[in-house]
Amino acid sequence: MSAKVERSRSPLRSRYRWIFITFSSRQKGATWNGAINIFFVQKDGAGKVLNITEEAFDLRLKKTDYETYLRTGMALNKSIALKLGAKTLRILTVDRSNGVIGSLIIPLSQVK
Repeated sequence: MSAKVERSRSPLRSRYRWIFITFSSRQKGATWNGAINIFFVQKDGAGKVLNITEEAFDLRLKKTDYETYLRTGMALNKSIALKLGAKTLRILTVDRSNGVIGSLIIPLSQVK
């Protein structure tokens, strides 16, 4: 997974690309089906969790889309209102089909 994070006036804007390398999908007819959850975890300097936001996706992809995402990843966007004292943002991706987890930690002090 890769992410580009930018500060705007109020919320933090996160653009991230989720790569299908470990994505478990099943072909059913003309579609490839799978399910992922993406968690955005804000932590303070001591590692205490300040907030967790979750998004769930049930994917039903046509063959052409599935093949494209295998090559390029899937681009997603999210705006996040930062909690007071947040020092890091962790983005976790969970494949609900096989339990594989991907993680990315972003130090907020480095976000411009």
